[in-house]
Amino acid sequence: MVFDVLGWVATPHQQVGAAEAILAAAVTRARQGGASWTVIGAQLGVSRQGAQQRFTRASTRESRSRQPARIDSHQADSTTTQTLE
Repeated sequence: MVFDVLGWVATPHQQVGAAEAILAAAVTRARQGGASWTVIGAQLGVSRQGAQQRFTRASTRESRSRQPARIDSHQADSTTTQTLE
């Protein structure tokens, strides 16, 4: 019987990827529920800043996908205003 060393590497790698996705979703839900970065960081054993840096992109990306796109008044003005020379 030959031990599949590459399979031994691949399996935990896949599990880590799945766990990271679940963790990112959980952090996003915690933030949406009002949890502070300080509390989330403490739960993960990292600083507030460490948690925020690690998860801000995932949290922002997911929350944006749930909200309709918005255009602020400055964007609307800049796209409709023409410069006369």
